[in-house]
Amino acid sequence: MQLEYIYKMLLDILTTPSLALAIIAAVGLIVLKKRAAEVFTGFMKVFIAVIMVGSAAGVIVVALLPMNSLFELAFGFRGIYALGEIYTAAAMPILGFEISAILGLGFLIHLVIVRFVPKGSFKQVFLTGHVMWTEAGLTAIVLNNYGFRGTDAILLGGLIQGIYLTVSNALTWWCMKPTTDGRFGLGHIISIPTAASAIVAKYLGNPKNDAEKVKFPESLSFLRLPSVVAALIMASVFIILSVGAGPSVVEARFSGGVNFIAWSLITGVTFGAGVELILAGVRMFIGEILPAFKGISEKVIPGAIPALDMPAMFSLAPTALMVGVAIHVPLLIGFSLLQVVLGFPTIMLPNAIVAFFDGAVVGIVGNKLGGLRGIVLGSVVNCLYYSFMGVFGTPFMGLEKLGFAGMGALADDATWAVIIAGICTLLGRRP
Repeated sequence: MQLEYIYKMLLDILTTPSLALAIIAAVGLIVLKKRAAEVFTGFMKVFIAVIMVGSAAGVIVVALLPMNSLFELAFGFRGIYALGEIYTAAAMPILGFEISAILGLGFLIHLVIVRFVPKGSFKQVFLTGHVMWTEAGLTAIVLNNYGFRGTDAILLGGLIQGIYLTVSNALTWWCMKPTTDGRFGLGHIISIPTAASAIVAKYLGNPKNDAEKVKFPESLSFLRLPSVVAALIMASVFIILSVGAGPSVVEARFSGGVNFIAWSLITGVTFGAGVELILAGVRMFIGEILPAFKGISEKVIPGAIPALDMPAMFSLAPTALMVGVAIHVPLLIGFSLLQVVLGFPTIMLPNAIVAFFDGAVVGIVGNKLGGLRGIVLGSVVNCLYYSFMGVFGTPFMGLEKLGFAGMGALADDATWAVIIAGICTLLGRRP
């Protein structure tokens, strides 16, 4: 009973990003022999900053929730919605033990690999807790589809998880290193499309045409404020979708009777407020976690580099961020409509969360390597990969066996679902 309590406590810490990263910061400061007051201050500032970022992301998610339903109403098609948190949370009552054990074992294997590999792209520690959880969920779900449960699923899944947490960072280090000046890598489930987008941006773009150097007229100076631009873009999108779906429908089903234009403006500005909160939290977080992590990398895992969540990049190139987001919105809509025209039996719905977060990362990386042209071309690659790889890879998860409908996989998840399915097939298992 005592062991179960300790295990649950450790699991709760590991799966709570704010607490886990605050502890990591405190350990780093202790290793650096900082005074107790400095250790406590660093711990609390990271704790608060990550909660700020998480709360802001929650504000953004809530603001975007109606969007996919509005797409269905406005354009008349149905499809699957891709988000790892949804299917992992849904699978917890069924595969909770496997998911939790795969999460813990996989992270341990990842740390061992990072500790003993030479310096280079593999020397990154994956620190995005909720992504580790969703990837453990993906792994458990695919393994379940191929008949792996219990100990077999935990051992095989833990190994796969450990490899994923190590390899996904390495795939993008070559483009993240110049983007972040080598301070941190990308710890998220967009490694493959980000790397593909970056290759296109690097070889077909023009880094001299830097989006951050675009000179706006004084009357357009507000375009350099990410939160303001985000609010305007999303308010415009909601107004267009509301007109397509029908103002009366929107006011009856989504706005609680509030006029559809007023509701669209409020929702868009709420989205912009979330962006502002994220940027503020990230500035505080980066200012504390990087010096603290330096202590860990020097003493515990020599040469290690933190691989952080996407918002850690947002303050690096705010103009490029918004250009990437602005391009992703019509592209995701366009590729979904293309699937409708081509008669796909399953349509990947445009995902506003992908449009913002993925668009931000692709915009920042694409601009660094290929300027404005790099942002445009990289966005095309990322949206194409998200839309079509998700449709192809989702069936390998076997979500229908768990009674789930309307759920799908993001591009990286879909790719890893295919890889895990291939491993299971080589081991003689069939869905």
